[in-house]
Amino acid sequence: MCDSAAQLYSTVYLSLGSPPSRLLSRMELGTILTRRLSYRLEAVRQSEQGVSIAKSAEITIPATSDEIDLTALIPDIAIPMWAEYRVLNVASNPVWEFLPTVNLSMLQHYRSRGMYACSFYGNNPSEIKMKLSMYGNESIQPFNRIQVFYLPDIAMPQSEDEPIKLPDNLVTMVQLDTMVAAIPLIQVNGAKYVTDEPALIPQMAAMTGLLEQYRQEQREFEYYFDKWRRESRGGHRPRYRQDVLQNITGGRLYQGLYVNDN
Repeated sequence: MCDSAAQLYSTVYLSLGSPPSRLLSRMELGTILTRRLSYRLEAVRQSEQGVSIAKSAEITIPATSDEIDLTALIPDIAIPMWAEYRVLNVASNPVWEFLPTVNLSMLQHYRSRGMYACSFYGNNPSEIKMKLSMYGNESIQPFNRIQVFYLPDIAMPQSEDEPIKLPDNLVTMVQLDTMVAAIPLIQVNGAKYVTDEPALIPQMAAMTGLLEQYRQEQREFEYYFDKWRRESRGGHRPRYRQDVLQNITGGRLYQGLYVNDN
């Protein structure tokens, strides 16, 4: 299984019949791979199941400020999701409660009523700030401590030997994406040489069949990628007796009967 960009390069080259560099250069392949991997990682990050959610360290609200520069405190933050604040300690363990996220224009409404709330905003897309309805010195400890859950920036490999941040079985999706995107480029590059190299003509024609094959495999694997990305992380327990029996014996008995309804 491909677990690094270098291994993915090799697998794609072999799957494409090891085309010479004049038909597909390392730079061209690298550009395609980066583009397709970026898309897949973004699709994972945008999953409603919170596949890639990270949590910040505990942040103390400044005593004389109601604003926190999250970009400075959390370098890899891309999209803030929600925040929590400490309400008390139980047996020396902190208890956290959801901090309502409201429109920036509503913060004064919450402040005037002594209610905790926050808003996320920024002067530009690369700057993320958090504004609260209370100043740090207006909050009773430990209420002035918060933590932020966020979507981190895409973890693109910084070198060819660095592991790709996807489950090994799903790296195949990136491989198929890359091959499907590379074949038209090979054909375009090959068209420049067919006049002087007629032997390329049947090779370019064969690429069309290869493209259709890999597109079919891509469509088949897309189902599993999308299922992994969207499926509830807590919804895997079988509920129908037929599902339980099929998992054990492959049978189809007792259709429609519940094992339990919990």
